[in-house]
Formats: sequence, structure tokens, C-alpha cells
Amino acid sequence: MKRLVIALGIIGAIAAIAIISLLMLWSTCNAITEQAESICKSLDEKNIDNANRQSQQLEDYWEEHRGVLSFFFRRYQISEISISITMVRGLLQYNDTALAGAFCQQISHRINEFWKGELPLPGSIL
Repeated sequence: MKRLVIALGIIGAIAAIAIISLLMLWSTCNAITEQAESICKSLDEKNIDNANRQSQQLEDYWEEHRGVLSFFFRRYQISEISISITMVRGLLQYNDTALAGAFCQQISHRINEFWKGELPLPGSIL
């Protein structure tokens, strides 16, 4: 009976860690997506100063949370997002709003695709 209780405790701990990890990942991915979409919205409204400020905030947030995401995403995925975030910042400095907007949409799309890939669904597992 003790073995059963210990085994159930271990399974429960593994399930709790998995759920907490998914919630943490969801929160981080959601924040990055919202920030990228906010930059796109500012660009649509022709508010370059606000978009520039938001891109700096996105870059800072990314630098803070990139280490956590590296536990879930592959290195090339992290690199792709890093490049896109850096491109947005650089393009806004040169007032290339069209291309900066495209990179913002690319960030949102990539984050969403990576998030979907981490969900414990049969398509992701098999």
C-alpha cells in the first residue's frame, strides 16, 4: 500500500510540474504576442514613437524570458524570434514601418505556432 501511495505521489508531482510549466509558458507566450500585436497596432495608427517604445519593452521582456523559453523551444526557434525582435527595433529606427509591421506579425505567428507545438495533444506527441 505504501508503494501505491508513493507512486501516486510521484505521478501527482509530475502532473503538477507539467501543468505549472504549461501555465508559465502560456503566460510568457501570451505576453510576447500581446506586445507584438500592440506594436502592430501603433504602426497602423502611424504612432512611430509609441511603437519604438513598445519595441524596446518587447526586446527587454524577451531578454528576461528567453532563458525560460529555452527549456521548451528549440535553439533555432529561439534564434528566429530573437532575430525578428531585433529586426523590428532596427527597422523602426529607420522608419521602415511596413517591414517592421511584417516582422511583428511574424513574431506573433511564430510564438503561436511554437505554443501549439508544446501542447500535450496527440499531434504534438506522436
